[in-house]
Amino acid sequence: MGMIPSPLKKLIESTEIKKTGVNVIGDMWKLHRDFNIFPDHSLMSQSYIELSHFASSTINSSQGWSLQRLCQYFLKSDLSKEKNIRSGDWATFPLSEDQLYYAALDAYASLLVYESILSWKPASAQFF
Repeated sequence: MGMIPSPLKKLIESTEIKKTGVNVIGDMWKLHRDFNIFPDHSLMSQSYIELSHFASSTINSSQGWSLQRLCQYFLKSDLSKEKNIRSGDWATFPLSEDQLYYAALDAYASLLVYESILSWKPASAQFF
């Protein structure tokens, strides 16, 4: 693949900005493979939040989570994951409008799920 833009590399490696997602370690390996960057493991634990683990520990569940399932559970909303876009050619520059929308929606949904998990209270613990 090509080069990763410097601002994006700084974002990925920053410990000041929290990054959330599902299968974060898989994404990091892809970044390492494709762009030869990989944040230090100690940095990852400070700035990367694996939503599947966070959700499981919060609701005491060991089920496998996808971002789509997390959205259904915590946001009561469906996240569109159209296969033709998800498995499309992400190496082509520029990305299509559909790919940009998909990536932005994925990132935003991840943030909303993270915020929902942070504020989550079981129904039995909620009072008037």
